[in-house]
Amino acid sequence: MSTFDELRQQARDKRDRAIKYIKKDYSATLEQINALEKKLVRRKPSLKGRAKPAVPLRVEILDCAPRDSTFTVQDILDRLELPETEFTRVRTTFDRMIKRCEIKRIKRGRRNIPAVFAVYEYGPPTNELNDLSQIEAAELVLRRMGRPVELTTLAVEMLERGYEPVNGRQGFVKSLRSAMGRSVSFNEVDKRWVVGSP
Repeated sequence: MSTFDELRQQARDKRDRAIKYIKKDYSATLEQINALEKKLVRRKPSLKGRAKPAVPLRVEILDCAPRDSTFTVQDILDRLELPETEFTRVRTTFDRMIKRCEIKRIKRGRRNIPAVFAVYEYGPPTNELNDLSQIEAAELVLRRMGRPVELTTLAVEMLERGYEPVNGRQGFVKSLRSAMGRSVSFNEVDKRWVVGSP
């Protein structure tokens, strides 16, 4: 690693520490706001005459989510005693909560294996690549590598940086080749891939 690469790495580390501190402070502030909201908001009748929930779903999820372990969407459904028909609504709420740094995804879901989540403060920081789609993660890693590389090299680099393919590692290179071939963000020159025009 050259001196300039080391300086870039130091800059990234400094950025990551700053982001971690800001997210932690943001999360703590949101918890205070959520607690105040839950305390002050009362049920109001809707236009259809039915009572609106006094507490938003994401607040209910935060209240019942374990602080010392991970959980799945099904775990939250069970804790809130919601029917299976609410699965999609809870899962969509999870996505919004991830963006708000209230929870984080620990492990991506696969065909018969549910995704695993945790409150934001639980455990070590998660890998940022696993919050991205496959093609977004490939673009980020390729940009950080800073040079054209063969597809296999890119795939190995993604895995070494902590990316976990949704459908498992078997067939990952083939899946990545297909996705990058369809994307307008990449170009292949002499069997080496670059972001944008070569």
